[in-house]
Amino acid sequence: MASQEALSRSGITVRVGIPNDVMTFWVRRGLVRPIYAPAGVGRHLKFEWYEANIAAVMSQLRQFGVPIDGLLSIAASYRDAIAWASSYELSREDVGELHELYILYCHHRHGSYDDAELAVRLQKHSDRIKGIHAAMPEAEFRRHLDSFLTITEQPGSDEEDSREPNTEELTYLWRTGDRDEYRFAWGQEGPELARRDGALALIAVDVSAVLHSVWNPSEDEG
Repeated sequence: MASQEALSRSGITVRVGIPNDVMTFWVRRGLVRPIYAPAGVGRHLKFEWYEANIAAVMSQLRQFGVPIDGLLSIAASYRDAIAWASSYELSREDVGELHELYILYCHHRHGSYDDAELAVRLQKHSDRIKGIHAAMPEAEFRRHLDSFLTITEQPGSDEEDSREPNTEELTYLWRTGDRDEYRFAWGQEGPELARRDGALALIAVDVSAVLHSVWNPSEDEG
C-alpha cells in the first residue's frame, strides 16, 4: 500500500493530472477539501491522502460531462462513508472483518451453520469488531460499505492494472430525477438499480484502474 501521509495541492494535481484552474475551482466549491489551509498561500494547502482518490474519480466523471453539482453529490456519499468509518474508528481491514461477520450471521440465519459452528467461527474475530457488529444496524453498514472500500483503495504496483473491465468490479453512476443528484453502486447490480430509478443514462467507471494510475504513476508521468 502507498503512503497515507498528507498530500500537497501540487501532489494531487500531478498524481491525478488535473489542471491548476480546475483544482482551484474544486477547492473553492468544496469538492476537494484541504485539512491545512493557511490564508493567502494556496500552494501550501495540505490534503488527506484519500482526497487524491476523490479527485481522480471526479476527474473521470468530469470527462463524461457530469456538472459540478453532480460531482458534489457523489463526493458527499464518499465523505459520508469516510466519516462513518472514522466515527467507529474503523480501518479498511476492520470493515472487511465486519463484512465477514455479516456474511457469517446471514448464513447462520439461513441454516448453513448451527449455533455451535457459529460460535467456533466467531472465535477468530476480535471482541472489538464483534461489539461494533452487535451495535451497528446492518442497513447502516450496507449503506456505506461499497463507498468506503472504493474511495479508500490504494492499489499497489503488484496489482493488475491492464485487465479487461469486469461488470462485477465496475462502479455504476446515474442521475436521479431532474436535479444533478447522482446515485452509484459497485458491482453488477448497478444497472438494475439504475433501471429501477428510471435512469436514462448510465456511467461505468473502473475505479480500481483509475486509482492504480494515481498511486503507481508510470515513469513518463513521473
